[in-house]
Amino acid sequence: MSNQSKFTDKEKQVLADIATLGLIGVSAFVMPHLPLLGGVLWARDVINRPSK
Repeated sequence: MSNQSKFTDKEKQVLADIATLGLIGVSAFVMPHLPLLGGVLWARDVINRPSK
């Protein structure tokens, strides 16, 4: 079973660290833009809504 594993425990730990840092980076980048994105979607919805 251990022969089938492509990564050693050390490599798995490094990969996990990289994935965690990547997630944190993406979250830190996206979070400030969420209200802006929500505002854009809301404005688009209002504009596209047929006026009575």
